[in-house]
Amino acid sequence: MFGLAERFVNAKTLGISRDHWLGDQMKVESLIRFCDEEIKHQEIFWQIERMMGVQMASGYQFFADPNDVAREVLGKCTWSV
Repeated sequence: MFGLAERFVNAKTLGISRDHWLGDQMKVESLIRFCDEEIKHQEIFWQIERMMGVQMASGYQFFADPNDVAREVLGKCTWSV
């Protein structure tokens, strides 16, 4: 579930970074580094999901599409995200 909820974080962060592309390069670097760490977190969460899936009852499936959730979240204003 955490991997699902975090799918939108990098897209939003990279969008916010646009405000600094031609300005404060330290802010751009910080946002890029944040995204790099976030990708690692997402991969850990997906690994946990796969490991847990093996232990779940027969027929267990995770149906939510992370991209669909991300599209819905990203459609909201920055403050609500």
